[in-house]
Amino acid sequence: MFRRMIDFFLRDYTDLSPVIYVKLKYAVLTDLGGIVLILTSIVFRIVEGKHLFLIVSQSCALLLALSSILLIKKKKPNGAGYLLILGIIAVITIHLINVGIFTDAFYLYPRLTEINTAFIILLFAAGIFSSFRAVPLILTGVEILLLAVYFTIARSSDNYNALTLDMLAAFLTLIVTLIFCGYLSFLAVSLSRELMEIAKEEERMGIRTKQDLSEVIALRTHELETANRELFLEKELLTEKSETIDDQLKLARKIQLNFIPRESPVPYIAFHYQPMELVGGDYFDFIRFRDGRIGILISDVSGHGLAAAFITSMIKSFVLKQGFDAGDPARFLLDMNDYLYNQIPEIFVTAFYAVYNPMKRELVYSNAGHNPPLLAKKHSADFIDTGNYGVILAVMTNDRLKKRGFLFENQKLKLDKGDRILLYTDGLTEAVNIRYVQKDPKALRQDFEAVRLFPILREISTLPPAEFIAKLVKHLNDFRGSESFNDDICLVCMEVK
Repeated sequence: MFRRMIDFFLRDYTDLSPVIYVKLKYAVLTDLGGIVLILTSIVFRIVEGKHLFLIVSQSCALLLALSSILLIKKKKPNGAGYLLILGIIAVITIHLINVGIFTDAFYLYPRLTEINTAFIILLFAAGIFSSFRAVPLILTGVEILLLAVYFTIARSSDNYNALTLDMLAAFLTLIVTLIFCGYLSFLAVSLSRELMEIAKEEERMGIRTKQDLSEVIALRTHELETANRELFLEKELLTEKSETIDDQLKLARKIQLNFIPRESPVPYIAFHYQPMELVGGDYFDFIRFRDGRIGILISDVSGHGLAAAFITSMIKSFVLKQGFDAGDPARFLLDMNDYLYNQIPEIFVTAFYAVYNPMKRELVYSNAGHNPPLLAKKHSADFIDTGNYGVILAVMTNDRLKKRGFLFENQKLKLDKGDRILLYTDGLTEAVNIRYVQKDPKALRQDFEAVRLFPILREISTLPPAEFIAKLVKHLNDFRGSESFNDDICLVCMEVK
């Protein structure tokens, strides 16, 4: 019955922690016990018809107990704690009044008064401590129980030698009180076991006390500070490495610019070179022969950055090695393939090499998978026929090329005075409009070759090579909407004199 009543009063406390919930169980159990004991004492007093003052005082104690349990029911356990202090003060007051009024009325007065006075002082101190510590309100019920026993077994001094109805009532009350106290003790022990089990479970699950939490917070704070220091050091180290890499890239750029032609070998040739990064994989070079011919090489290494730039340095080394033996374009590309294949793994190179004879206005050329050059005549422009595009370099040995019939071939082209030959890398033809792409990334991309290239070539076809290149680069920048590129760009323009 008591368990059902406790569950009724605490059914709105499901959101509390298990420990607080069990403490409130103690509080409700104590109040219910106190109410029963007080009611028992009041009933005997009414039947006895004596000591109206005691009935009134015990009724006040009953009111305090009922108020306490109602405060708990209304989810105001703190108010019940403060009420505990008022209850203890009331009990002390009743006790003092009782001592003053009934000093001569109880034959057991001296011994019981001493015991009860000491108990009241102890309970008063413990009660104040327990109220602020949110300990169950058992002490009020225990004190009320002691007073009930004290008042019940007392009898008038004028008939203390006879076994009266008062004495029988006192004896029965004492028996009932002891039985009820035993029952309360059983419930209290049961609830204490629940509390211990919950405490053990909390300890197993790692639920910490405030002190433990403070230690954990201090430890985590120290770990965080240590991690921040390590992160700061790592950041500084990365910054130093980044600066070192930037310095190395700048040095690599200087080296690459040194082996790329700085100026044109003849007035009728102009060029433009712009790597996407500090260094790039596009490369061009010129070879001047003793008989006046000019060799023009343009190549594009797969990839960008340092790796591609390193391959261009190898191409430069090959060009220097060939020297005047580079008069046959097909043979030149075959030897270049053999050289690169044995030097670079998993990288390929496209290249176009031509030898121009200004005396004959004749161009002999061979292609290794590179973009075909453009021929711009007066108000017209078109690609130069390179037959098949040829095989890209550094993907197979010369022996395998010969077995498969992939041989580089020389082709000749007769030119007219005023013609312009444009050699280029795919950074020109595959450039796209940045604003157009940002506006609709999923839309079909139209590159510079498809939209603008040929009308512009027809427009600038009569300009000198340097102006030809400058105008073409300006139109390219306008088309892209930016002066930065997503690929290396290399342009070489030659005017036929």
